[in-house]
Amino acid sequence: MITLEDIKNWSKEASPDYVDPELLFIIAQTESSLNPKAVSRAGAEGLFQFMPITQQDLADRFEFPFNPFCPACSTVAAVKYLSWLTKEFAGRLDAVLMAWNWGYGNTQRYIAGVLTSMPAETRDFVKKVLDRYKEE
Repeated sequence: MITLEDIKNWSKEASPDYVDPELLFIIAQTESSLNPKAVSRAGAEGLFQFMPITQQDLADRFEFPFNPFCPACSTVAAVKYLSWLTKEFAGRLDAVLMAWNWGYGNTQRYIAGVLTSMPAETRDFVKKVLDRYKEE
């Protein structure tokens, strides 16, 4: 079983990027129930449920190709991606989580008013993560 301590240790490898390990742990709990071998019906893979297009984006944008089924590699990728999203959305955690679940482009279009609704799955994901994170 993956623990918060594991996430803390693996996230240190993402230096100089930083994301609160407790947030990472909650995202992994919500996304995969901490199962590093999870695969969703939509094709999301691993502990943090990275879609293949996001995996490619991480390889291109950050020169960080990784195996999504490797918990340590996936955690470092999650730190890099969440750190970037946090900068892109000026620290708005709701928008960061929306982009994590629904995609960066969709979130940008939603914030700009081009898209007027988001999927229920994304709404639920953001609420679950924020509620759990506030409890910590």
